[in-house]
Amino acid sequence: MAEQSIRRLVAALEAEGRLARVARPVDPARELAAVALKAHRERGKSVLFADAAGWRVAAQLLADRAQWAAALRVPEPAILGFVQNAMRNPIPPSPTAEARAPVARQRRARDALGLAHLPIPRFAADEAGQFAAVAIAPDPEGGACLGLTRHCLVGPERIALVGLGPALEAVLRRWRARGRAMPLALAVGGDPALYLTAALGTWRRTDLALAGGLAGAPVALLQAGSVPVPAEAELVIVGEVAAGETAEAGRLVTPFGTVAEMGAVPVLAAHAVLHRADPVFYPMQMGMLGDHTAALCLAAEALVAEHIRNIEGGLDFLDIRCPAAAGAEVVVIKMRGRMEGQVKTALMGALSGVANWLKLAVAVDEDVDAADLRDVFWSIASRTHAERDVGMIDGMRAHPLDPAAATDAAGARTATRWFIDSTMPPLTQAKRREDFARAIPKNLAATDLGAFLPKA
Repeated sequence: MAEQSIRRLVAALEAEGRLARVARPVDPARELAAVALKAHRERGKSVLFADAAGWRVAAQLLADRAQWAAALRVPEPAILGFVQNAMRNPIPPSPTAEARAPVARQRRARDALGLAHLPIPRFAADEAGQFAAVAIAPDPEGGACLGLTRHCLVGPERIALVGLGPALEAVLRRWRARGRAMPLALAVGGDPALYLTAALGTWRRTDLALAGGLAGAPVALLQAGSVPVPAEAELVIVGEVAAGETAEAGRLVTPFGTVAEMGAVPVLAAHAVLHRADPVFYPMQMGMLGDHTAALCLAAEALVAEHIRNIEGGLDFLDIRCPAAAGAEVVVIKMRGRMEGQVKTALMGALSGVANWLKLAVAVDEDVDAADLRDVFWSIASRTHAERDVGMIDGMRAHPLDPAAATDAAGARTATRWFIDSTMPPLTQAKRREDFARAIPKNLAATDLGAFLPKA
């Protein structure tokens, strides 16, 4: 069975020349985030730090489609279909004995957790410092529930839980209704399939069987008390969330690329830490260009595509992208409109699906690259009539951290969702479509530049 930790992806990226190694010591609070962001933005590389406060740290591993393709072991154009197929074909997890679980090589009890020594980066000068993890909670009604959560330390044994998601919040309420604390584990550095499953868990209930479907094999599990944890993760923090206990998480970077006050959030009281003998800490890069946001974007793409594919008996749906540069708030849908109004129906469907953070949906034609925002904006500029092609839906639920959203009397965040139909007239209006055709030089596709210019 393939390695079920983040180190498999590290090795794959290095083999493809897309990993940079940093040998000199780095300060997690002052240098790590900046180096990782510049390495990916300017050189297209992930980073493995050899010494960040004594830890090995991996960063920017899942920040773009090429990295996700390596993580899921599928060609880049096939990612969306692969994810949707896995969602329909889960593989149940497999129990593993503690003696065979790499994550159980080292175990620390409450009096020696050492959480303060974790190499937690700071992604803005005035933030508290945070890391992401796959949160796993057993449900008192059966099964386990996953979510991609963010965390900062609020005490020697206490960790703030940011962004539990509706499914995990429902599990927490069920434990509280029974008068008991919710057992919870935070897994760091597990298989990328676990991270995508947890990202999907931001909007819908997900479990370890879905992670198995994405991994193509059962997830090896170790039972840590009452919580099932990935046996091959790099590090797992085990504890419980007591009823009513909260803490101020402070100022943290958001997927929007802003810094916001998180307010009071639930708290994990940690009582054990399990980790490999030589763990690789994977905090995920926060902000609009980080791999945390990229994971949310891929999850949103899969959920929106599943929701709109069968609208009106089936659309000519071609591609979908949630640009990470837009903080997982914008979705671009590539499709062929067969008849008048069909594209707008699809756009409204995209904004009303389970991935309910989206604030803008844009539709483009098959000749536009949905992943290239320059091409998308060319389409908006040349094919959109604002009076008839732009629509708005006011009073909709907004992302709780959206700085542009309003707060109603009950404290809920609301905003206006809007859509832009930048497609050509539908296929039934062939003559009108001719006026919107893109100007392309003759023989552009067939031209071999090597026949005219020396090799770069």
